[in-house]
Amino acid sequence: MAVTRRDALNGLLATPLIAAGSAVGASAPLSTKKDKYRLNLVMHGMVVVVVPDKLNATASDGIEILIPGYPEHKHLWGLWCQEIVMNGGGGSFEITGLTRNQPLDVEDLDPDSNAVMEQPFLRRTGSADIPLFCSIKVPFPEKKWSLRKVCQHPYIADFLINDAAYYLRRAPIKIAMVHVFQYSFSDANDVLFGGNKIALEQGQTTVNLHIWSDPVEGRHVTHDDNLVLDAKNKAWMRKATPFELMVKAFTDIDCEQSVAYRDRSGALDDAEPLPQGMMTYEKYTLQERGYPVCKQSFPTVTQKCDYSEPAPPRAKIVHCMSLFVYGSQ
Repeated sequence: MAVTRRDALNGLLATPLIAAGSAVGASAPLSTKKDKYRLNLVMHGMVVVVVPDKLNATASDGIEILIPGYPEHKHLWGLWCQEIVMNGGGGSFEITGLTRNQPLDVEDLDPDSNAVMEQPFLRRTGSADIPLFCSIKVPFPEKKWSLRKVCQHPYIADFLINDAAYYLRRAPIKIAMVHVFQYSFSDANDVLFGGNKIALEQGQTTVNLHIWSDPVEGRHVTHDDNLVLDAKNKAWMRKATPFELMVKAFTDIDCEQSVAYRDRSGALDDAEPLPQGMMTYEKYTLQERGYPVCKQSFPTVTQKCDYSEPAPPRAKIVHCMSLFVYGSQ
């Protein structure tokens, strides 16, 4: 059995892998109230999810979602087709009224389908090139869902190489493009996101709150040309992807995404298990869904996990993946 970096740090043998699946369960909720409603927090695009080590955390600590201020991104949150623009400037917000749950283990973050780094240096303010746009505090979820995955087939190259590989819990075999934290709540009047209320229709028991950190074009226009001229060496160099720049800005780690997967945009499959109350089209990008005008109908689009966007232009949403940071102070 392979020993991970975390095992080496703690002097422990590797924990058993959780069977592959869409959802990974966390500990039972602390609330003793009979919560009759459910909220799915759906994250699209490029965010840094900061999770404290369960050995040093309590249910009151929760998770911090860092939204990077990438120039080409729209930063929105709200219900589907009802999103509002987030306030930036490095401010801090909170989603209130949700049942608190026990702290997460690193395996709850599904390291087989996500970039999960353990105990890297964390610069919460980002860098001059990619500063923090805002941060969002949420409780630990009941479950985490990893959706719309990019797979390696037919290649074998790791998704992430260079120094980043040292900090990974293990090398992921897929990369999820959409992430869902699942919560319960008992009173919709208590659920606020940045001071904004959610609206439940009569008889509705599940609500999906979306967070977008996504390019409206479906791709990063400034990255359409993958090469940049190095004036000093008079040679063409590969341009850093938005994800690589984000990792450098918030952890100071040199990270490289394999070029084998640079044109992929993740599986869209009606058969993929989803949280209760979530529709397949809610995995779409802003460009696929339409923004600022939201499409009124969403025909089924089916594509496999090895689907590559035709050129030009390529969506390249794998360049807009998220990072999970576990155990950093």
